[in-house]
Amino acid sequence: MPINVPTEDRLAIYDNAFRYAWALDTMDAETLASTFTANGSVVTTSGDSFTGAEGVKQFGRNAFAIPGHAGRQHHIQPLFFDAAPDGAYLMTSYWMVVTWDAGTAPRIVSLGWYRDTCVQEDGAWKFLEKQIIRWDSETAPVVPPS
Repeated sequence: MPINVPTEDRLAIYDNAFRYAWALDTMDAETLASTFTANGSVVTTSGDSFTGAEGVKQFGRNAFAIPGHAGRQHHIQPLFFDAAPDGAYLMTSYWMVVTWDAGTAPRIVSLGWYRDTCVQEDGAWKFLEKQIIRWDSETAPVVPPS
């Protein structure tokens, strides 16, 4: 069930999410890893999991190696928060990847949603876990008609 999150915490969590997108788009593995806790993990759309700073950096390097990555932007739209144990928050967000290859029209690469577990570490809000989930006609979590 969605919960109210104090404004200061909400903004700090959003800042971390947007810094994650910027680091991914600018191919900055160090900053990407800094958006996660020391033992944080990211789980990809294919189910691969990368844990800890070195794991998150490797996730980034894998993404950076995808042809056309240099023209991509990750757009994030936080939607709502749910409570999690020990003062953590679960944030659900939409994401969209767009690209603009020189000499072509911009296009949407993919769509999806994040399920982020956000915790405080050393006074900063970071990801303990980021689940990256595709949203398409086969994977959208729609509620069936009753």
